[in-house]
Amino acid sequence: MTWITSIKLKFKERLGGLSNTSFNIRTELIVCFLILLMTMNTKLLALNPNLNWMTLETKHFLIHYPKYASVSVKQMKKFSNIPLNKIANLTEFYYLQLREKFNWQLNRKINIVIDDFNDSSNGLATVIPYSWVTLYLSPPIEGELLDHEDWLTTLIHHELVHIFHLDKGLSSVKNLRKFLGRNPLLFPNIFSPRWWTEGIATYYETDKERGVGRGINDYFKMIIREEVLHDFKAINQVSLPAVHWPLNQSYSYGVYFIDYLIETYGESSAQRWINNYSDNLIPYLFVSETEDVFDKSIETLWDDFKVSMKTKFPVLNDNTTDTHNDKVT
Repeated sequence: MTWITSIKLKFKERLGGLSNTSFNIRTELIVCFLILLMTMNTKLLALNPNLNWMTLETKHFLIHYPKYASVSVKQMKKFSNIPLNKIANLTEFYYLQLREKFNWQLNRKINIVIDDFNDSSNGLATVIPYSWVTLYLSPPIEGELLDHEDWLTTLIHHELVHIFHLDKGLSSVKNLRKFLGRNPLLFPNIFSPRWWTEGIATYYETDKERGVGRGINDYFKMIIREEVLHDFKAINQVSLPAVHWPLNQSYSYGVYFIDYLIETYGESSAQRWINNYSDNLIPYLFVSETEDVFDKSIETLWDDFKVSMKTKFPVLNDNTTDTHNDKVT
């Protein structure tokens, strides 16, 4: 029996109900994707070779930034404003917090790359081939990050949640890493739906007591209210790449769904779901874990979530006074 045949049998046993033709097509596509991951070119993560990079090392991080002398005078002025000490302090602070939150110890330092050569206010995180975060430090002039007291704090917190979440691997997965290294197949959480990974990161970046984070900002509230009013998406729609408004559905739907689960079942339920999937050697079986954690299917949980959102964001009737349209005299 070939290893491909073995994978097919495991998928068929877990998924069931598919015809042989549709099952074969689906599993062959998945196997092709897994082979692609195993042969990925890690040079795609290389830094700009034309720059002279410096590294600030802290207890848990390697913070990389361009040396001032290697850039133009105009660019040097920009880099002189990089808040290295602030980044170092924030990353160490959230490292300790998230290590406890996820009950997970990383086995090597996290690389932080500071990019100030574009106009984006964003970040990205990956754990393959190693833990790596890129911070784009141009201050936001529009968008979601403007709705916070400190956009850089939110950005760092969000990206480090991704690192701890995606890196986690338990039991057989953890043991196999000792022999096979950082093979993508041994990082099950990278195969989670995007609404889950972005929802978790957005949920933990949010602090309701301090009133910061996209999980409670007015823009996200407006999105969910409009979706309740017009066309609340099904779980299979949110699991696909967004092609219609809201284009940030992975974040908006994701954070509100996770907030609903934690409000209803407790914060430990989300961590149990993560733990269950962190020991999964078969990718893309994320939703099957809901039965073990919640005793409900993902579809049932989503239906309950939809009902909850309709209660939280009731549709205004014709008799409701809209004070925002009152004339100022």
